[in-house]
Amino acid sequence: MLDLAVHSGEGPQPLKEIAGRTGITIKYLEQIISKLVSAGLVLSSRGQSGGYVLSRPAKEIHLSTILTVLEGPLIPVPCVGNAAQCSQTTQCVTREIWQELSQSIWNTLDAILLSDMVRRYQEKQVNKEDIMYHI
Repeated sequence: MLDLAVHSGEGPQPLKEIAGRTGITIKYLEQIISKLVSAGLVLSSRGQSGGYVLSRPAKEIHLSTILTVLEGPLIPVPCVGNAAQCSQTTQCVTREIWQELSQSIWNTLDAILLSDMVRRYQEKQVNKEDIMYHI
């Protein structure tokens, strides 16, 4: 998703190019992109100039949405998502802590937009070039 966002103005991105830039194998990218297309986060086009693009601007996509699509519920232990998983949930102190941790993780990921990640990526690229220039 970050690679698609960084290259969003360049038209559809073939998996081969994404793989080359990211170091992720095409086979694994196929699995990832399939989930992202099914979730409506990415659009695909076929043909010689085909590839993948974001379905909407990066400033409208939360990191929490991406991770939920790719990883499923963002919960550290099963009982946080479903209290019926454990008979001790009403007395369990650790479950409360896991719930707080889960909420903190969710709040953090939900506050980060894909456009924020692009900005961070671009800042690192500028710094990288500056360092290389001074060497």
